[in-house]
Amino acid sequence: MKSSANDVPDPTQPDLPGGPARTAVSLWLCIHLFAVFVVLSGNVMRSPLQNRLISRLRPYTRLLLLDPDLTPYQLTHGTDVDVDNFFEIELDDAEGQTHITRLPDSGFRGSQKYKRYQALAKLMASLVSEEEEDGVAWLGRGVGGHVLAVHGSDRGVLRLRQHMLQSIDAAASVRDNQNDPFHEAYYRTHYEADVLRDPDTGEINLNKKYTTGEVAPTETGE
Repeated sequence: MKSSANDVPDPTQPDLPGGPARTAVSLWLCIHLFAVFVVLSGNVMRSPLQNRLISRLRPYTRLLLLDPDLTPYQLTHGTDVDVDNFFEIELDDAEGQTHITRLPDSGFRGSQKYKRYQALAKLMASLVSEEEEDGVAWLGRGVGGHVLAVHGSDRGVLRLRQHMLQSIDAAASVRDNQNDPFHEAYYRTHYEADVLRDPDTGEINLNKKYTTGEVAPTETGE
């Protein structure tokens, strides 16, 4: 039997994988898109079913840096809940040099270290707002004690600071203290406490100085 011209492979066409390979790729794409859809749709106000699905899919989605429990994916709702929170620890080391440590630092915002510190700061801000003194003290001792140990110091000041949102009018202003989103006027101290380490036992104590509920918040300068 003579083969027809249609049976001759066209050298200009790429070689496609066989049927089983195409089936496997298609199945993986469906599972991948399903996982992404479940995670993003369960970003806020998720149902119990979504919560269970996200827990099952978390080992895979974390490889893609998709974890709504660590980093929410909405841009902003324009409220104080959406502001960036960070720790600022001021202390004198054993040589008498003053250090100010910021956690998370101003490095790569997509790193896991940055996200974890920001999640801790956001959690503490929420606890401060809800006046959960025990939770605030527990987190404050952990963060402050860690920084004291790194610098070999026995005392310091722990501040929980917030980078407030900039309004559209302020962004369009010609005044430097309004159109610069990193101006000090857009930062406020949400919580402040002295951190003390007992040199004999190593015990960390936290003495609260104030929260934003007890002092007037920083306002944008005129």
